[in-house]
Parts: sequence; structure tokens; C-alpha cells
Amino acid sequence: LPHLSIPSPADIMLLWRYLLFAPLAIATAAPGPRPGIKPNLVFILTDDQDRVLGRENYTELGSMEVMRTVKSRLMDEGVWFENFFVNTPICCPSRSEFFTGRYFHNLRSEDSTIPVKTREHPELVAEASASTCMHANTTSVSLRSHGLFGLLTAAGYNTGIFGKTTNNQQWMLNELVGHKSVSYIDSPLDYNDFNGLRYYHFNGNASAVEKLNPHRARFGTTYQTAQIGNRSLAWLDGAAKLAKRGQPFFAYLGFHAPHYPAEPAPWHRHLMQDVKLPVTPNYNLSCPDKAQHIRQNPGLSERA
Repeated sequence: LPHLSIPSPADIMLLWRYLLFAPLAIATAAPGPRPGIKPNLVFILTDDQDRVLGRENYTELGSMEVMRTVKSRLMDEGVWFENFFVNTPICCPSRSEFFTGRYFHNLRSEDSTIPVKTREHPELVAEASASTCMHANTTSVSLRSHGLFGLLTAAGYNTGIFGKTTNNQQWMLNELVGHKSVSYIDSPLDYNDFNGLRYYHFNGNASAVEKLNPHRARFGTTYQTAQIGNRSLAWLDGAAKLAKRGQPFFAYLGFHAPHYPAEPAPWHRHLMQDVKLPVTPNYNLSCPDKAQHIRQNPGLSERA
């Protein structure tokens, strides 16, 4: 399996081969699995990706206008939705709801800084001392009896986590390991840094932190999206072999892109050089009737 920092056509076809067996990520016209058969699952989550804002304005293709490979594989050969809604359209609450199948009122926590004693490896959680983020209690996400990862692991799946899970990333990854809710983890700890150097590893027996050498990084780049993509491909190569021997796999790929700071890959920076900022009806609009996190952002002044 070639590990390239910039995905080649062969890499893309390899990942697509895995995706063909991923009902959660793509709906196809192929018949469903026979009763009793556990399909292999790949779920890809991007963060804050606009579906309708294209190069010049709101369009039917939106961001797919410049993501032609994704369009040809996922839209043209799969299914996409004109209307799709989430219960709480903001970061950690939305993630926690998806990972547990619960509404926000069943996850709500008034205190987002509850100190929690770490199960093991206290050196890995110096920056994560809470089970909650953005008023959502994420404890259920980590449980073998309640969370998506734990339930699939308990059902016999080989589960791999790559990328961001919840905002309290270090705490969550440690809890998933402590509850035996995951088979493998290879995820960035500093997910807000698109060139972050720390990656959390769990191989089924022990966990540790890897620190990339920025001058000699694996896969030739520190760029987070490429790291997650190549790390997941390396794991899927082995997981596919185990699947042939009877153990199905579930791969979760949680890309932080294109979330703020919205830093493109070095090899993609030129794609929008000829585009001016689209001035849509929502541009610099006052929103006094919106949620607090939107109301608190003032509009741009003439000087800005």
C-alpha cells in the first residue's frame, strides 16, 4: 500500500474500494447484506463544510465545484441530500448526539469544567480534565454500552478512530481506551492546529503519544488531513485482511478541515487565488434573534 502525503489516484481508488462497503457513509443501489452478515463500515466526517457556497455564490454543487474527485465518487456514484438537519448545529453537542443517538436534553450539563480523575496515563491528559464540552456531557460517547464505538466493538467489530472525536479529545480518547470501547486509535491531539505534531496511539494493548518531526514527518507532511487519510489507509489495509477472516471493521475518519483556522493544504492553496469573497445575502448581517454564540460576533465595520 503506497503511503503518499498527496493522495494519488491509486490511493483514492483504494479508499473508494473500502467505501463501497460503507452503508453509513454512502447509500448505494446494491442489495443490502444478508441477515446475520455484519458489513464493513467507513464513516467520514468533515467539520463546517459548506454544502452550497461555491466559488462565486450559492450553487447546487457548492464546495464540490473544486472537489471533483469527491464529487465523482460520493455524489455521482452515491446519494446526496437536498435537505439534511442535525439536532444541535454546533460542534461538540452535535458530535455527542450523533455518537450516542441522544437528544441534547439527555446530554446537557450545566458545568463544562467538571474535574474528572483519569483512569490511566495521566501524562496524556494534562490539557483535558473534563467530561463535558460546550454544555454537553460526553461520558456516554465513551461507554461500551452506550456509544457508537463501544457498541460496535462489543458486537465484534474491529474499530479504528482517526481524527477528532469530541472537543475534549484527550479525555475522550483515554476514556474510550479505559472502557475497552475501541480497537485502535491514531488521532491528532492538537486538532485545532492543522500542522499539529502530537498524535495519540492505541494499538489494542497500550497507548502513547507520538510527536512528529516537522522536518521528517511521516507521509512527507505534517498537514492534518493528509496525516489522517494516510494513517487510516494503513490501518484499513490490515483491517481488510482481518475482515476476510471474519472480523468486520468500522473506521471513523474525523477530519477537522475545513473548520477554523480553515488552513488549506499547501498543494491546494492555489485553487481559489482567482476568487473574490462572495457577497451573499448573509454577508455581515446583524443577527439579534440568533443563538448567543452568533449574536456575540459584531459585524464588520467600514474600516474592516
